[in-house]
Amino acid sequence: MIRNFLKTSVRFLMRNKTYSLLNFLCLSFGLTCAIIAALYILNIFSYDKFHKNYDRLYQVEAIVTFFNGDRFLKEPLSASLVGDLNANVPELEAITRVVPGGLNFINGDRSFTEQGIYADDNFLNIFSFPMASGGNSNEISELNTIVISERMALKLFETTDCIGKTAVIKDNEKQEAYKITGVIRNVPSQSLLQFDFIIPLSKFLAGNPLANETGASSCHYWALVSENSDITKINNKIRDLIKNQETTLNQELFLFPLREKILYNYAGGRRVWDGMQYVVIFGCIAFAILLIACFNFINLAVAMNIKRYREAGIKKVAGASRSAIIFQYLTETFVITAISLLFSIILVRLLIPLVNSQFNAGISFTIADFRVVLILAAIMISTGILSGLLPALYLSSSNPLSVLKGEIVKSHSYSFFRQSLIVFQFVIPVVLIIFMMIIKTQDNYMRDYDMGFQNDKLIVIGNTRNLEAHEGSLKTDLLSIPGIEAVSFTNCIPARGTTVSNEVTWTGKDASEKLHFWCINTDYQYNTAINLNITDGRYFSYSFPSD
Repeated sequence: MIRNFLKTSVRFLMRNKTYSLLNFLCLSFGLTCAIIAALYILNIFSYDKFHKNYDRLYQVEAIVTFFNGDRFLKEPLSASLVGDLNANVPELEAITRVVPGGLNFINGDRSFTEQGIYADDNFLNIFSFPMASGGNSNEISELNTIVISERMALKLFETTDCIGKTAVIKDNEKQEAYKITGVIRNVPSQSLLQFDFIIPLSKFLAGNPLANETGASSCHYWALVSENSDITKINNKIRDLIKNQETTLNQELFLFPLREKILYNYAGGRRVWDGMQYVVIFGCIAFAILLIACFNFINLAVAMNIKRYREAGIKKVAGASRSAIIFQYLTETFVITAISLLFSIILVRLLIPLVNSQFNAGISFTIADFRVVLILAAIMISTGILSGLLPALYLSSSNPLSVLKGEIVKSHSYSFFRQSLIVFQFVIPVVLIIFMMIIKTQDNYMRDYDMGFQNDKLIVIGNTRNLEAHEGSLKTDLLSIPGIEAVSFTNCIPARGTTVSNEVTWTGKDASEKLHFWCINTDYQYNTAINLNITDGRYFSYSFPSD
């Protein structure tokens, strides 16, 4: 029976090539958008799930409240806080501190900068980054040791078999050798922590004694919470822990679950959508496009039904049941949906590299992943039912005598049904167009907003820590290049980041008045380089020794 339905469906689609082609193209486009959006959402919700204790991993963060009421999220905390956490919060099974950074590696006459982390020696016990080679997960207990990724091993030694070899790091004019004690698998793209090497945190602390100062912003804290722990109770314990320290900043500690880091963030001290907003936006747009394709299919099907009412009437007179007619129509719909899906899979494979490069999405597509198979099956079934069920129900519900007399085509209900479908088909794209216009307007606003400095002719060169000793000569060399008018060193990209000062004071200041500034560290040429608009006073000048 099913075989006969398939034969009949294929014959009908072959006889009506224009109808089939239009539906094929519309459904293919809609399915392609839906699949890419579904893969993007799947990728977002796959972040960090490879960790064994994924559900028990939390980042210790702080909400800082200024005395004027402004609030912001502070992730790096003082390195000395680990002692208080271990002593006062037994529910934290393990705590590890992480400091991200870039270092300059030397291999013969070649040098290159890699991004990595300083971490406590229990880091690889808390996180499940698999070792490619090495004795165990505790490979960073000694001071001058290093664990590198397979990618970095190949870059340094052209092989991953490099346990016991030496990696040379250049910091300013100083070169230091590190013994390679382990090689980890390349960190998956679905990981919030991205690095190519791990160095003991003790090495960082030895060279940065201020990191242990109260109120310092030095280390990111990650905690493994004991099973069945009450997070609310833990937050109550640690909330006021930092208040006992001597700091002028009002800070409240709390635990932020790793599973939510990709989806949410904190702005103004409140949890807001971050990655979640893209999940919703991409999901809604893809669903709307697929819905347009389905409504287009329904409209074409209803128009074709004018020719098929007589066929349905004859089948009913011959004894065909309503369910048989519905099943026949749905079979036709699923045949063309399946063909469209196969073509969409080809398009998705071709488009994924473009999507990844444009949106830095990290999407992967493989039929071997059962989750992808489930997504494809769900999209195909829902599209087939959504596109075919309504026309099938309407076609099969007609009275055989009325159909044979042609009365169904002239009925008011039929005209209203078609007009409603057409209205729905055009309402959705109009809403999408309005939505895109709002996004474009907001984008233009952000691009054209006067930020108080010139940002369209700036070039930012990162990781210049190793060049600090040659700052003067580097500036001279850069300024000798035609087209470069000014060069400046700073620790923050303009409008992209700042540091928080300790309490600011001056002679005659009211002791009860508490003030903090957002600060950057820079030099005398900064205002010239970014054409900074100073509303009052002056910028730093060599003419004033007090500067």
